[in-house]
Amino acid sequence: MTIDGRGTVGIGIGYLEDTNFITSRIDDSNEGAWIHAKLVRPTDWRCPACGNKASKHGVCYQLFVDVPYQGRPAKLRVEVPRGRCRSENCETKTFQFRPDGYFDGKLTSRCRRYIEDNCFKQTFSALAKQTGVPEATIRRIADQLLDKLDANFRIDTPRILSIDEVCLPSGKDEKVRLQNIEKFPNGKTKVFRTILSDGETSQVVDVLPDKEGFTVYQALVALQGYERIRFVTIDLSANFRNAVRAAFGDRVTIVADRWHVAKRINSVVDKARRNVRNDQKDTAKDLRLCLATRSRVLKEKNQERHQALMDFLECAPHLKSVYWAKERLLDVYHSRNREEAEAKFSEWREWLDEQQSDAFSGVIQTFSNWRLEIFSYWDCIGAGQKNDAVSGLDPDSPINDFLDTDIDIERYTNARAEARNRQIRHLNGAGRSYSFRFLRARSIFSTYEVWRQFSICFECRTAFRRDMSSLGRRIERAVDAHAAHVKFNPAKFCRGCEPSSSGVTRSDGKPVQPFVTRCGLIDVWTEREPAIKDQAEWFAQSEGRMRRLKLLPEKASASPSLFD
Repeated sequence: MTIDGRGTVGIGIGYLEDTNFITSRIDDSNEGAWIHAKLVRPTDWRCPACGNKASKHGVCYQLFVDVPYQGRPAKLRVEVPRGRCRSENCETKTFQFRPDGYFDGKLTSRCRRYIEDNCFKQTFSALAKQTGVPEATIRRIADQLLDKLDANFRIDTPRILSIDEVCLPSGKDEKVRLQNIEKFPNGKTKVFRTILSDGETSQVVDVLPDKEGFTVYQALVALQGYERIRFVTIDLSANFRNAVRAAFGDRVTIVADRWHVAKRINSVVDKARRNVRNDQKDTAKDLRLCLATRSRVLKEKNQERHQALMDFLECAPHLKSVYWAKERLLDVYHSRNREEAEAKFSEWREWLDEQQSDAFSGVIQTFSNWRLEIFSYWDCIGAGQKNDAVSGLDPDSPINDFLDTDIDIERYTNARAEARNRQIRHLNGAGRSYSFRFLRARSIFSTYEVWRQFSICFECRTAFRRDMSSLGRRIERAVDAHAAHVKFNPAKFCRGCEPSSSGVTRSDGKPVQPFVTRCGLIDVWTEREPAIKDQAEWFAQSEGRMRRLKLLPEKASASPSLFD
């Protein structure tokens, strides 16, 4: 395959037009691809040391690793012109012409950016095979990128914060292995990690090394932008509830996850199923999933299995009474508001007979201990998005005509957090013993889409940050629809070049490199926002609540402050 004409060392697989390079030939007959190109010597060539005019002095050939070409490793062979300074007093006699920003050591700059954008989405070995770069080099680039991200970037604190834990192998976490050496002498240890995520988008905000209440409390008081949090969804973990109460007090509403409540209710039915007569155990085991399914749902999807379940319940009186008590209790979650839900629960309590009350004693105790959090499930419906959208725009703005009017109303649970936990298990299993630092990075950035959050201004070529709040996403969709109508899109420009845009540039932002067409992980940033520990009065109150809830470890109890 031969290509004549001008190409580029730019972003992406294809080659963009650039006057500095001429692509002469692409050889993809072997396992990898070889791209042959040459740098164009500038017409007014001057010595980089003294600034005097220079003359030609031959060429040299240099080899660089480029981005994959059609899924295969690519080598870029560049013909680099050499020059000679005409000044006799200049110490630099000969030099090479290499424009700034196009090369990074033995890699092209776009190859390094490609590795940075994919090092947390793929395993290092897979990326090394794809690019032809040694795995150790990719690991070093990822480590350097992570240092910059730790210093300049964090995921925005969400309005709906979900807290959940996931059990993973400890990997290269030496601290965990030393603590569990007696329990796990062969070194195969597992540890619980706490995942903080966005309840609306499932984006991971942070990963904590354990699930202790004090660890979660420290992370919450250090969250920048904590004032945005309105609801916190958790499972039925007392550690998480106490940590949230200690950190935020009454500022946020804690919501107990619906699935975990239903799981405890279904466990009562499962216990009754295991206690049926011996001659019924095989049939009861076969109907185990049917017992856990809502009756109306089972009847709609499989009438045959539903009828089999009904026939079996006639032969198991105790299981039948527990099953229908479960069905009636789960009907509480179909209430339209909190008052109706609490009324249905009270009616259910009065409806139970003595035998059913004994069977559901644990569930009743759970509702007693978690009543506020369980019934807060009905307090977070709607979240006021429609009202916020109307008040967030100028009433005379033409964008109002394109604004979404149908908003999906949903109550918040830990469903998205549980789904993300499964992805984190797959990420951890794909590699070989990740350290906690890289596990945290992969959990956060494996699904982080930079192009949704950041863009490059068409006018000044400076990276700018988009408003990706719930309201901001609705407004941007309306802006895109309006742009298609009037043939102009202000979302493609920063606020400095187009006042109607919501894009905010970094205070010390500089134009991106000439070949860059989209933002990468190296370009992202987050402005500093206050955290609870930065507010002396709020932090003192949270410390007092933390000590009253006994979250402080015994070894740290003598310290007057947690962050001394």
